[in-house]
Amino acid sequence: MKTIINVIIFVLFFNNFPVIAQFNAVEFIEKVQTFQDSIKVEYNKDTKRNQLVCFDFNKYMQMFNALKIKDSHYIFDYFYFSEGLSGIPFIYVRKPTFDLLSHFKATMKNPEDDSEGMSLVQMLNCILIDSIIPKNTERMSPFDRILYFLNDSILWTDTEWMSLDQKVFNFLTDSVNKACNSIIPEDTEEGYMQYLFFHEFGEQFALSGRVNYKKRAIVCSEIEMKEIVKQCTEMNCDKGAPNDAERPVEECFECNSIALAEMLKTGVSPIIEMQENCCFITLYEKNMSGVFKETFQVMRSEPYEVILRDKKEIVSIIGGYIF
Repeated sequence: MKTIINVIIFVLFFNNFPVIAQFNAVEFIEKVQTFQDSIKVEYNKDTKRNQLVCFDFNKYMQMFNALKIKDSHYIFDYFYFSEGLSGIPFIYVRKPTFDLLSHFKATMKNPEDDSEGMSLVQMLNCILIDSIIPKNTERMSPFDRILYFLNDSILWTDTEWMSLDQKVFNFLTDSVNKACNSIIPEDTEEGYMQYLFFHEFGEQFALSGRVNYKKRAIVCSEIEMKEIVKQCTEMNCDKGAPNDAERPVEECFECNSIALAEMLKTGVSPIIEMQENCCFITLYEKNMSGVFKETFQVMRSEPYEVILRDKKEIVSIIGGYIF
C-alpha cells in the first residue's frame, strides 16, 4: 500500500513539474531567416536612396532573447546605409539620448547640405589627380600621397574633408559601435547559437545593389539542400568539353563528391557541442560562391571571441548566384 502511494505521489509531482522546452536550432534559424527575407526595400525618389519598408526592429531583436547588451546604459539601434540603389543595414549600440544623424550633421559647416564634403573615394581621387595635396606630401608621388594619407592617423581622423555619409559610415563600421561586439550570450546552447548567428548573420537582410555579393545564409533544410544538389548535378560544368564556350557561366557548378555524400548522410542541422571553455557549432553556409561546411568556436568567457576553426567546400559556384 505504501509503495502504491509513493508511486501516485511521484506521478502527480512529475505531471505538475514544469517542462523545460529543449532548444531547437533549426526552428530558431528558420524563424529569423524567414523574417529577414520578409524585409523589403523600396527606392525613395525624393532622397534618391533605397529604404526599408515597415521594418519592426524591436520584433527582430526580440528573436535573440538569449542575448543581452553588455552596458545597460546603452540600447540597440539600426541604420540602413544607402547610396543610390545600393543599401546595407548596420545594427549598433548607442546611448538613449544619442541621435546618429543629428550628431554628425552638427559637425558640418552647413547642416542642411547633405552633399557637403567628400567620400573617401572622392578624397583619394582628388589626391591622385593632384587637386588636393595633403600637408607634408608636396614632394611625393600621387600614389605615395595616398598611402601617406591612409596611414596618417591625424589626416585620417580629420573630419573637415568628410561628407555626412562618410562620417556616418565610419561610425557604423567602427568595431566599438557594432552591436555584435557589445552583447553577452546566455551560457547555454541556445545562447551561443543565437550569439553566433547574430555575430555572423545578424545583418543579412535587405541587401541591395552592389552589396548583394555579401549575401550569406545558413542552410538547415534538407529540401533546400537537395535542391542545391539537384542544381549541382544538372548544371555541373564539364571542363574542357567542346560546348563549354556555349554554356552560361552562371550554370557552372563544381562539387566535392566526398563531402557532399557525407553531408547527405549526416544531414544539415547545426551541431552544437558544449565544452568546458568554449562551444563548437558546425553548420552549412551558402553564399555567392557556394556551399560550405563550417565549424565555429565560441569562447564561453569575455570577450566571447568567435573563431572559424574549419571550412570545407561542398559546392563551388563559378560566377553563379545561388540565392
